[in-house]
Order: sequence, then C-alpha cells, then structure tokens
Amino acid sequence: MFYTILFSTTLLMTPMITNASPGGLDANGGHVCRTNCSQYGLSTGEYHYHRNGEIVKVPTSTTNTSNVAYQDAIKQGNILKSKLSAYNQAINSGDMAKINGQYDAFTKQLKLVESKIGKVSGPSTRSSLNDQYVRPAKVAIERTIYEVSQYRLLNTISQDIADGSIDQAISNTEKLERLKKRAKEIKDAGGYQQLPSAVNNFLRSTEANHQGNLLKNLLGAYNEAINSGDIFEVDYLYDDFTKQLRITELKIGQVSGSTNRSNLNDKYVTPAKIAIERTIYEVSQLRLMFDIVDLIESGQTDKIDAKFQVLERLKQRAEEIKDAGGYNALPSMIKADLEGFEEELRNPQDFSDLGLFEAHFIDVGQGDSTLLVTPTRKTVLIDGGKESEADQLIQYLSDYGISTIDLMVSTHPDADHIGGLVSVLEQFEVKKVVDSGKSHTTQTYTDYLTLIDQKNIPLEIAQEGSFLDVDSAVKIEVLNALEESSDTNDSSVVLKVSYEESDFLLTGDADAEIEAEMIAEGYNLDSEVLKVGHHGSDTSTSHAFLEAVDPLIAAISVGENSYGHPAPTVMERLTNYGVDLYTTQQNGDILMMTDGHEITAYTER
Repeated sequence: MFYTILFSTTLLMTPMITNASPGGLDANGGHVCRTNCSQYGLSTGEYHYHRNGEIVKVPTSTTNTSNVAYQDAIKQGNILKSKLSAYNQAINSGDMAKINGQYDAFTKQLKLVESKIGKVSGPSTRSSLNDQYVRPAKVAIERTIYEVSQYRLLNTISQDIADGSIDQAISNTEKLERLKKRAKEIKDAGGYQQLPSAVNNFLRSTEANHQGNLLKNLLGAYNEAINSGDIFEVDYLYDDFTKQLRITELKIGQVSGSTNRSNLNDKYVTPAKIAIERTIYEVSQLRLMFDIVDLIESGQTDKIDAKFQVLERLKQRAEEIKDAGGYNALPSMIKADLEGFEEELRNPQDFSDLGLFEAHFIDVGQGDSTLLVTPTRKTVLIDGGKESEADQLIQYLSDYGISTIDLMVSTHPDADHIGGLVSVLEQFEVKKVVDSGKSHTTQTYTDYLTLIDQKNIPLEIAQEGSFLDVDSAVKIEVLNALEESSDTNDSSVVLKVSYEESDFLLTGDADAEIEAEMIAEGYNLDSEVLKVGHHGSDTSTSHAFLEAVDPLIAAISVGENSYGHPAPTVMERLTNYGVDLYTTQQNGDILMMTDGHEITAYTER
C-alpha cells in the first residue's frame, strides 16, 4: 500500500506535460494558463493542475522544454511590447532623431522575439503569439523604415559635403530620390497610418538644406571661374550649376512654412541666381558662336548670317539687363575673349587659323569609337564599336558633316571595336587604314578585311615607335602594337596624339602589363586627356600608369554590360586622383576641343 501511494504522489509532482487547450486538461489533469491568469495568481503560460477545487502550481524545475520555450517567448514579447510603446511615443512626437535612436534596438528585439516564437510548439500557439507581439511591432517598423533610411542617408550626404566628396553626395541624393519614390509606393499600397507631419517636415527641410549646400559648393567654383575671367570655364560649369539651382528650388518648395521657404531661398537660391544672371548672356553668346563654328565646318554658310543677327540681339539685351539690374561688372577678359572669338568667326575664310583640334568619344554602347578632327579638318576614326551600334556611329558622323575618313585605325580585332567599321567602310570614303596586324577568326573581321581589299584601300600594320601622318600640326605616335601577342587586348594599338601643348593618350584595351611595358620603355606618357583602357576594366589603369600619364581629364567608353565595367576600383582611383571623369554611359557623346593650350569638354547629357 505504501508503494502505491508513493508512486501516485510521484505522478502528481512530476507530470508528463502535454498541450491542452484553455479550459481543457491534459492526461495528467493539468494545463497551461493562457487567459485571466493573474486573477488566479498565475503567470501567462504557467503550467498547473487542479485538486479539490484548488490550483496547484508545478515547480519550474519540473516543466518540460515546450513550456520553457513558451515562457521565453512571452518574456521577450513583453520586452518588445515595452519597446513598441516607447517607439510609438517617439513616432507620435514626430522627432526623427528619437525614432532613429530607438530603431535599431527595437528591430533587434523584434528579430529576437520572432526567433523565440519560432521555437514554440504548435502552429496555433505561434500564430497567437505573433498576433500579440510581432505584428504590432512590424506595423510600427513598416510605418517608419523608409523615413529612418532617409534620415540616415541624409546624414551620409551631409558628411559627403563636409568631406568635399561632391560627386558622392550627388550620387547619394539620387539614391534618396529612389528611396522616397519607393516609400510612397509601399505606403500607398499598404494603407499605413500617416506619420505626424513633423517627420516629413524635418526630412524635407534637411534635404533642402543639403541641396542648398551642394549649390553653395558649385557657386563657389562658378564665382571662381567668373573672377578668373575664363568664359570657357564658366560655360563648362554652367549646366551643372543651373541644374543644381533648379533642384534646390524644387526641394525648398517642398518645405513647410512660407517663412522657412523664404529663409532658405535667401540663403541659397538668391546668391546663385545673381551669379547666373551675371553670366547667362555671355554663356549664350559663346554657345551661339560654337553653333556658328559647326555651320562653318559643315559648309552651311547660308545659315550663318541669321545666327549673327541673334548674336547681336543677345549682346544688346545683355547690356540692357545688366544696366537695369545693377549687377557687378564681369572681368574685362570675358568681353575681350568673346569679341575676339566673334571677330575670327566673321571671317570664315580664315577659320582654319582658329587652330581647333577635336576629340569625339562617341557613345556606341559597350564598345569603343573615337573621332579626331585636326585643325585642317582631317579626320581620324579610331575603332567603330559593335556592329549592332553601327547605325549610331554612321548617324553621328553624318550629322557632323563627315563624308571622308582620312585615316581609320583599328586598335585590335575584337567585335566591340571593329564591328561598326564595316559599315563605315561601306558608306564612307576611307583613304587609309592602320591595323594592329593581329588576326582573328570572326566573320566580322573577315568582312572588314574583305572590304578593305575590294575598295583597294591602303592597309598599314602599326609599328611601335612610328608616327601616323595626317596633319603636320598634329603628332600621332604609336606606343604599342603587338601583332604577335597571344591576346587581342595586348595587341591594342596605343596612340599618343599631341597638338601643341595638348596631349591625348588613347589606349584601346591595353592592360596593366602593356602599361608597365610602355613605362619601362621610357615613353613620355604625360597627357592631359586619358582614354581609359578596356572600358574601365580593373585589368587596366594601374596606379603606376596613372602616375606616369598624370591626366587632367579621363574618358571611358562603356555601355550596359555584364563584365562589371567600369570597375568601382578604377572609378575610385581616377576620382581620388582628381581627374574630371566622363563616361559615355552616363554623359553620352563626349567632345573635347582644344586650341593647343586649353581643353574644353562638352557632353550630350
């Protein structure tokens, strides 16, 4: 009898707990409390059983793993509830700094609770816990996640501006625009409760100030160009400056409160507009005169007089506006340069004396094509991009009034360099071809050679150390041409093109090994303009090569591709070196003009 009683007591004291629904009992006569627990002196999730109308608690040490997981989830869930309450208070205050300050700890606790709930047995139990703890927290997160992201990105932009990393700041402002657009889409689709207006007011005010600071930075450079009397530099900066002015005005317009907007306009917009109004007519005159240059070059002399009439009206209007507005006078050098340029243009027969050399980096997608136009209007076409981009190349040459190619250079036989040359050979008069000598097995290369042969075009194999004769005023030196190379890129014809004090280094797809060889061979690589090798691939443009070239301007011919061109490491290297960097993918067609001393760059976009 004693053993029977002892055995029964043991069963009661150490039950084998199984799940039981609220109000139901498990096989041991017990269950887990889930509702109204406190009024019975129990905690939510605490296991107990009933005996003679009394509640008997089971010591914690005897509970099983399932109950421990449930209790743990409840404990962490209550912590999450507490953090949610604080987070909602921060939201309701509209204080973005508070919201941001609590965000990481809140989301970390949410992840912890989700993990704990995932260990609880029973799908209905987990669902109940998720409804109680997780979903309210997620709603709060989803209401604010994009605002927190904007807040943090705005802080990054602020640091970019402070560090002088203006290009990075502009890139991050573009990312901010995408983030705002996505936020609106998500909020509209999800039907989330609106945040206090103070949140958006703070973000838009901060954004307007950042755009204003970017404008101030560009204003500093613009005023410096004005004060130097360099109208060509003013013209070069004008588009980016006015674009930033428009962006800043737009962002200020989104700030709440007319007084706030007025103060921001006074701080940022008004000084910028004064600088624009001081120079807009001079920039317009210069650009009109470049239009006249294009007409002279293309032989459209019947349209020139009309352009000069517009120029006269511009000059007259400029005087009227300047006198009425009381603007500070521009440096006399600007007026002298414009008058000198106009005087030369009014004598078209002497236009060749202007001595302008042009390098056109044509946007042919993921490929290379460069057109050189010498002061005597001789043309050199270096590569032609892919066959699929041939129409783009033909259109560009035709629009520019080109009918004859005095010298065609094929740097190497890859399809993204010679594909478009086939169409050029078909449709244009080509007087001479210089080739790397590296053969290829593709049909494109066969078609290219066949056309050269059929049209009896003189073909010359490039020789390292030789010079290509096109215009006596322009020196074109061959720095690399490896016909015997096993790699087509290494066979690339590398050219240094020099016009008086302006040098252009055109590298084809030459890699770092070829760069090192050119340095070792003692070539003078120093050049103002570098056509970056191999579409910006990290196989080219080494530190040592960049030091040897010491460029002021770099151009990368690149389009949509799966190769990762241009490589971020190369872009960073060029940016850190301080060059003015252009890519055909971002800027479209790129034109660089020089009188042999100063180089001015123009882009399609």
